Amino acid sequence: MDVIHTIAQLRARLKSEPSVALVPTMGNLHDGHISLVDLAKRHGRCVVTSIFVNRLQFEAGGDFDRYPRTFPTDCAKLEKAGAHVVFAPDEREMYPTAQEIAVTPPKVAEALEGEHRPGHFQGVATVARSSCSQQRSRSHRVIRTRLHNHSVAAFRRTTRARPK
Repeated sequence: MDVIHTIAQLRARLKSEPSVALVPTMGNLHDGHISLVDLAKRHGRCVVTSIFVNRLQFEAGGDFDRYPRTFPTDCAKLEKAGAHVVFAPDEREMYPTAQEIAVTPPKVAEALEGEHRPGHFQGVATVARSSCSQQRSRSHRVIRTRLHNHSVAAFRRTTRARPK
């Protein structure tokens, strides 16, 4: 299993892959994440799991600093599950300049969970668009949990939207 920390390394690693399935996470992996890796293996010849704790998904003064970081344990679980690549960028790699551009999530993000987590879906939408554009591959599949259907709906609409 390759552990990659830069976008350039990721692009080089994926260049010759005919199909890639991405499992985006913030780490602190559990059995549900591992089941997504198992599912991803059916959708792509190369399974990439990203581990990135996205500051934009947390409210200011929220629990970003308290979010568990369990990288060595996560990598061991992913290797055992058969993931091919772990993409673990730091914040400077994901956002090399001050994050001045934010993606406005679709209307579906305003209801339910969005009412109680201001800014959360904007952070999800921003990192989703950033991640998808960084990988620029032909046959990508993104494997997300259905545990949070609301988040999945917002994610799908954001990543399918075309810039104007």
